[in-house]
Amino acid sequence: MWPGVAFSHSAPRLAGFESPPSELKLTLDEHEQVFAAIDAANPDAAEAAVRSHILDTWERRRPQNHRHRS
Repeated sequence: MWPGVAFSHSAPRLAGFESPPSELKLTLDEHEQVFAAIDAANPDAAEAAVRSHILDTWERRRPQNHRHRS
C-alpha cells in the first residue's frame, strides 16, 4: 500500500531498541491498519487504529515489571 513508510517513520525511534521480529511485524501491521483507514477515508477508524497502536506499542515497550496487570 505505502511501501517503506512505516519502516522509515519508525526507524529513528527504534535505533538502540531491540525487539523481537514478531513485535516489529505487529507494529508494522498496526501501521498498515492506520493507512488502510486513511485510504478508505474513514477518520473514525483511523483515529481508533492510531490510539490502539500507541497504547499497545507503549505496553509492549515498557519493562515487564511495569506493564499493566488486569
